[in-house]
Amino acid sequence: MVEDEPRFLRQLADVRTIVSSGLELAVQPLLTKGRRVRVVGGPLHGIEGYIDTPDNPRGIVVSIDVLRQGLLVTMPLENLQPLP
Repeated sequence: MVEDEPRFLRQLADVRTIVSSGLELAVQPLLTKGRRVRVVGGPLHGIEGYIDTPDNPRGIVVSIDVLRQGLLVTMPLENLQPLP
């Protein structure tokens, strides 16, 4: 069951248009502010954090609770895996 059928159909039409355009595309996870992620590649593999700014989803904040601080780390989007 689809909650918002007009929106679903509009987005499906958008996908068809994009695919038929021949432009290069890649499916990416939706990374929104506060979304928990795990680093799955590179030197920080295994570290978890959260997306701080959706406008720059390549940066994550790693919480350092004992210092009551967070570290903003910039990394490639493909190194981030959204957590449930």
